[in-house]
Amino acid sequence: MGLHKTDLNLFVVFDVIYTEGNLTKAGHVLGITQPAVSNALSRLRKLFNDPLFIRTGKGMKPTPTAQNIIGQIRQALTILRQSVQQCSLFDPATSDRTFNISMGDFSESLMLTHLFEKLSKEAPGIRIEVHPVNVNTLSNELENGTLDFVIDGPLNNIQDLNHYKIMEDPYVCCLKTDHPLANMKLNLDQYLSLKHIQVSDYASDSGPIDKALQILGQKRKIGFTTHHLLMGPSLLMNSGLALTVPQRLVAGHEGIRIHKLPFVTDNFSLHLYWHPSVEEDAANVWMREVIFQLFEEQTRQKKVA
Repeated sequence: MGLHKTDLNLFVVFDVIYTEGNLTKAGHVLGITQPAVSNALSRLRKLFNDPLFIRTGKGMKPTPTAQNIIGQIRQALTILRQSVQQCSLFDPATSDRTFNISMGDFSESLMLTHLFEKLSKEAPGIRIEVHPVNVNTLSNELENGTLDFVIDGPLNNIQDLNHYKIMEDPYVCCLKTDHPLANMKLNLDQYLSLKHIQVSDYASDSGPIDKALQILGQKRKIGFTTHHLLMGPSLLMNSGLALTVPQRLVAGHEGIRIHKLPFVTDNFSLHLYWHPSVEEDAANVWMREVIFQLFEEQTRQKKVA
């Protein structure tokens, strides 16, 4: 039949013509002109290779073909309308939906406890499933619905996703309080003299810290590498190495002295990603707002502290 997705509106016109039996009346119901109704009917006739309606003294009489398909068309339109209604009437208090979110360990530590507290009060039936971040598959997983959201740093090589920055934090260099340089203001030479714990989700030394140093023609000495941000403070306290991480990770940590970096680098940031196809989905919109609010509340608390 060669039906194009834009022809779905034609079935609405078909249903109204069948009900009203008059093109002018159908136009009034649909809020379009009679010529527009006639044009839609012409397209329908080509699609079905049938007149569909015959003009008589009592109005437009449906042909046998039209009579045979009206039931299926009305059933399909009912299903579509119910789907739209269910989407627009999403009620978190009664929903049993499962949201699949991909994020790293630091994001989990910042969000999950607060998220579960909120859901237990406002949406007790909603479930959260957390998955590791795989930058090679996340775009496809968001598109096919395997994932609802991804929380990660800037994904500069992926252009087909909607996103919003939910957190930003400066990087700082950390040393144990008994380190010989702990009470000094670090300069670049001193920073480079240290042996560092590298915390990165990257396969090579291509994280923001190492990129900033590369611009200066410098490279830090790596004594230990981990891909889990939350391991950083523990490794620092048990190794005596230097650690460069987002300030929020180590703020208020006893036994750690925080230093401003002696070079310029981008701040650490987290973005919430979702696929454009669910931009207007009520459930997706609701969960986005919940996540935005959680991170905004944490940012306000940090500023007050």
